[in-house]
Amino acid sequence: MLDPTRSTSDKKFAALAGVPQAGSNDLAFPMWIPAKDLTATFSDTEIMTSLGSGPQPAIWSANTQHLRDFKAVRSAGISFVCTNRDVCSKLGDQHVTICDKKYRIQPYSKYSNWYYVDLQRLPDDATDGEIYDWFVDHGTPPVYISPSHTVQGLRSRSRRVHFNNKNPPLSLMIDAATPLRQVNIGGHGYAVINHRRCEFNREVPPLHPCLA
Repeated sequence: MLDPTRSTSDKKFAALAGVPQAGSNDLAFPMWIPAKDLTATFSDTEIMTSLGSGPQPAIWSANTQHLRDFKAVRSAGISFVCTNRDVCSKLGDQHVTICDKKYRIQPYSKYSNWYYVDLQRLPDDATDGEIYDWFVDHGTPPVYISPSHTVQGLRSRSRRVHFNNKNPPLSLMIDAATPLRQVNIGGHGYAVINHRRCEFNREVPPLHPCLA
């Protein structure tokens, strides 16, 4: 490894031997474990040590070679990448034990990196088609709309609206720093907008009249 006669490419190959080799982006599925209190309390080392040494579900323990790039996001959770589609689909809703507590793995979604909002307190008469049309009329067509919460087949009335962008669409911002927090869908009344970016949900500004 320290042989001065080795070529530059050989030295690079040797230096990178200890890290996972890059693969196709088509086989890199981002996964998420919500764990706000855990990541606010324990260090990355403590979390990784516990995750790797404690008893875990069989599907997890048998496929650690497909799990990589773990990162603790303080006061939020743990992100990682799965490099096997079948394993990825089976990890969703499994519970892993970390620092003596169980945490649920969020099911994989191809929309997980895209910006979304949750429409809460939707008027009973507002339809999903009207939700889609509102965003189209304001220049930001959604790519996917779903119930905000689905648990064992039970679906919430609230709606999660995804956009093909990692940043908030212009239709959801009053200005660069002020998010829209209410929207009138189909003239049936106002729904509350909860943004993916939690800091946008701390205050409720007045409805912008141009976006009603």
